[in-house]
Amino acid sequence: MNDLIAARAFAGIGGGGMTTVASILMSDIVSLRTRGTWQGGLNIIFSLGSAVGGPLGGWLADTVGWRWAFIGQAPLTLMAFLTVTFGLHLPQAPITEVIMGQEVPSVKTKLLRVDFPGAFTLVLAVFSFLLSLDLSINSIGFPISSPITLSILWASVLLFVSFYHIEKSYSAEPFCPPDLVKRREILSPCVANFFCFASAMAVIFHVPLFYQAVLGSSAAVAGQRLLPMIFGGMLGSLGGGIYIQKTGKYYWLTFWAYLGLFLGVGVIYTCVLLTGTGHSELLIVISMNVGMVIFNIGVGIGVTSTLIALISNVTSAEQAVVTAVSYLFRSLGSVLGLSLAAGLVQTVLRRRLLEMLGDHDRALDIVWRVRRDLDSIGELEPNEVAIVRRCYQDGITDAMFFAMVLGFLCWVSSWGIREVKVKK
Repeated sequence: MNDLIAARAFAGIGGGGMTTVASILMSDIVSLRTRGTWQGGLNIIFSLGSAVGGPLGGWLADTVGWRWAFIGQAPLTLMAFLTVTFGLHLPQAPITEVIMGQEVPSVKTKLLRVDFPGAFTLVLAVFSFLLSLDLSINSIGFPISSPITLSILWASVLLFVSFYHIEKSYSAEPFCPPDLVKRREILSPCVANFFCFASAMAVIFHVPLFYQAVLGSSAAVAGQRLLPMIFGGMLGSLGGGIYIQKTGKYYWLTFWAYLGLFLGVGVIYTCVLLTGTGHSELLIVISMNVGMVIFNIGVGIGVTSTLIALISNVTSAEQAVVTAVSYLFRSLGSVLGLSLAAGLVQTVLRRRLLEMLGDHDRALDIVWRVRRDLDSIGELEPNEVAIVRRCYQDGITDAMFFAMVLGFLCWVSSWGIREVKVKK
């Protein structure tokens, strides 16, 4: 499972880069007033891909194996590459530029402007944090109190501090300028994005796990049950964009959207908590879908409105930078929120199995088996199946509570957004 999280993290690096460039291009092409509607359209395309990908990934996992859900993305990525290569036409840049009296190839000049030290330090910081988390959860010989785990954790802290100093004092063109980010009108939407995506990834990853590990659904069925949530995101994103285009306002829209996010994840948490207490599975699934729709409508609106809030509070020269910063906070929130929530589930799962089974070796064997393949739950003894499902429920309940806290922090962070009416 942690290998999947790592894969999702690295996939997010490429995906974040592509979506950042697409957003910057969109800002250059359309007016700010219509930017929200166009962003909503882009999010609908993204959501349609998610709507197809969820059931398709589940079907692949049930038939030929989950690895094909990743292998199958290679030709799609190649198609996207060819589409951009031959379909995107930009003005030709000059072949050379004059710097200090000398002609320098423009590509080399642009590469010299890239903040490689800052980017490399940030990647190392995140990697070190995730490694320390993985060691403390999955390696028996490396608990959180072990010198090796603590050393890696402290190294991640030092790397985060180093990243701040590199961006503030050394990078000529930092991709995350501290002087820009610390402004309230920039910091509030970015922090809201961080908590929004941290909560969203914790929910999106663990709701299908709940269906499979607790309710016993197949991967395909779990993917199909995500469809209402995906359409909720489409509705929120496009509806929020149209509202901004018609009114030019976004503060109260964002406020209510993120309140909905918080309430939606609260409904999901309640459903997970109450499973197995006499309520029918159908009622649980319906209530979960209602919560997920409310939750993702809030996410869809907030993704659009916070980007408009950022762009409307900076000059045209700063738009590309704040867009990149916004996606940086989103990516960090996604990786850290998912990793911490997953670590919480695995910690609770192991601890509860040890408590309920009593047999240390047997419990560790079951933990290893069910984390490797959820279908192995059905191969256990009937009493062990009930125990494993109960332990998974306890872990996912804690993860959903964590996601609810993140949703509340997202809502609170949105209070500081500064509204500047968007002109036509």
